Formats: sequence, structure tokens, C-alpha cells
Amino acid sequence: GPERERYNFGGQQIDLIGRGTRSNRLRILATHVGNDLTISGMDVEVAVQGGESSALNTVTVREGGKITLGNNVLLYGTILTLTGSSEAVLYVAPLTTTMKSRCRLTAMVNDLTYTTLTADEDCAIEWLGNSTITTLTLSKRSTLDKSRDPGAMTITNSTIDGDCRVLDPMSRI
Repeated sequence: GPERERYNFGGQQIDLIGRGTRSNRLRILATHVGNDLTISGMDVEVAVQGGESSALNTVTVREGGKITLGNNVLLYGTILTLTGSSEAVLYVAPLTTTMKSRCRLTAMVNDLTYTTLTADEDCAIEWLGNSTITTLTLSKRSTLDKSRDPGAMTITNSTIDGDCRVLDPMSRI
């Protein structure tokens, strides 16, 4: 595919608001703890290459955008919000993740804890790791899919609407 534009903001604080289409592909590095990132439609990667690190306060992805957060992203505000058919691929665990309206989350994390994970209105979560969810809420036809990962995981508390699904054919939850 097309090459990503790359931006390294170093220790400078940024409030980055990006708008575009999935063909707008960015790779970002930034280490200030107050960084806020809002993307609409774009495809953004943060610290996904070996040896890269970044810091973020909050991340908001909407209108079909996609975010990939590498395993060396330090989350300070630890809030991830996905809306309007957006997508996230995570190698880290935000304390609070909220998904609404046809969003997709792929969690590729081990030995971490998601404190609050909420999926509302046709959202899909694919869980590929052994991390813990302290409080899971699935509503309005949302799905948690653990079918492609044989490892065990823990969900401490959950609220799951009757029209939602948890796919766990190997009984690992």
C-alpha cells in the first residue's frame, strides 16, 4: 500500500486533530504526557515499530478512522473512544475504552488489565491475549470474540444484553 507520512513531535505537547480517508495514513511519535489525539476517517499508527515509544492522554477515533497503538505507548489519561464505524488495534490496555455504533476493536495484549470496556450498538471486540477485563458491558447486538485465541482470560464483572454474543468455543473465559 501507500507509504505512511511520519511525524515525530518529540516532547512537544500536541492536540492533534486529523481528518481524511483511510488512504490518509500517518505514523506518529510523541512523548509528552498531555498529548490528545482525535482522528476522523484516517489510518494512524502510534509507536508500532520496534524501539519506538510514545505517550498519549486521550484518543478519539470516529467516522471510519483507524488507530493502532503499539506496545510502547504510555497511556496517561487512558481514555479511548471509538464511534461511527471506527477501528482500533491495541497492543496496550487503556483503562477506559468506549465503543459506539459499528466499531471494531482488536485487543492483542497479554498480562494487562482493561478496567472498563463498553461496546454499544453493533460493535465487535476480538480478544487475542490473556489480559483481564474488570468491567465489560456489551449492548445492542455487540460481540466479544475469543474464538481465535486458545489462551485463558478473566472477566471480573459483566453486563451483557440478551441480543449480544460472547464467542468462546474453547471455554477460555
